[in-house]
Amino acid sequence: MKYNRESCSVEMSALELCKIALRHGDLGALPLGAGEAPLDDKELFYRLQAEAGAYYNTDTELFNTVSISGIYLSVSLKADGVIRKNGVPTVDKIRCVRAKSFYQRPDELTLGLLRCAAYFLCVKEGLDAIDGRVSYYNTETKKLKYFKYKFSRIELKAFYEAMLKRIEYRVKIAYDRANAVLESAQNAVFPYTELREGQETMVRECYGVIK
Repeated sequence: MKYNRESCSVEMSALELCKIALRHGDLGALPLGAGEAPLDDKELFYRLQAEAGAYYNTDTELFNTVSISGIYLSVSLKADGVIRKNGVPTVDKIRCVRAKSFYQRPDELTLGLLRCAAYFLCVKEGLDAIDGRVSYYNTETKKLKYFKYKFSRIELKAFYEAMLKRIEYRVKIAYDRANAVLESAQNAVFPYTELREGQETMVRECYGVIK
């Protein structure tokens, strides 16, 4: 999350939004989306997209801009695929997983990203409803499995706005930091004429000059 002076807005990715807004649990729980993480195999990922067929539009860029407490927030993402066939479009989220995860339902982070993409497309194209799909590819057995969903624009909006409410204070911090803290820090003067005992060592260690 960062403030962009050119666009006068706080910018963040949908992944960052979901990881912050959907975080929950106790101190002993695994982080959101931890478990058995999806495999980062771009070549396999692109091959699955290419094999999806002519109705499958890959890497569709989507974004949504809203005002939170007078501050513009822009959230962006790249949908893995948008299937345009038989009227209502379907937003697809691809996950390459191992055998264990193949038999589990999509986690909250995956569904959060799917809902964000679905909502952004609804807003962009003025849709009242949209379909969603999570595609599981088992890298060990080479099998594909689909989890299918139907969303209304109203329920997607409610879900998205609930997430925005949870990060409102962070948006304010990012805005204030860029427009107040950093600006005032530029004129700050180091209060001493020379480094005090131990400060030089600390600086060198921080920057890897010495061990």
